[in-house]
Amino acid sequence: MYKSTIEALSVQKESEREPDPAELRVSSSTNPNKLSFSIIEKLRKYGYAQIRAIGAPAIKNAMFGYTVARSKLVANGVDAICYTSFFSVIIESEDGEKTLPGLLVTVENR
Repeated sequence: MYKSTIEALSVQKESEREPDPAELRVSSSTNPNKLSFSIIEKLRKYGYAQIRAIGAPAIKNAMFGYTVARSKLVANGVDAICYTSFFSVIIESEDGEKTLPGLLVTVENR
């Protein structure tokens, strides 16, 4: 049951997904301070922000960006909460298949 549920969730291809205007994609080269301002902007415009990160360095930048954004919001009297979910991505390369960790963070105003 559990394995088939995960397989069903991963069947949808990235190109088939509807783009979410509040989605931010994070990479290993993303500046966490700039990401924090983007998170705050999405929160003000849409009421939430979704952060997608694939790979350990990108996940680190995503969480650091959220932490900086939350500290800036708390200083202004706004409390934001974070829901996280992890997934794995299989990438085919010259060396064979690689499995990378992924993180989806949803930030909302409380």
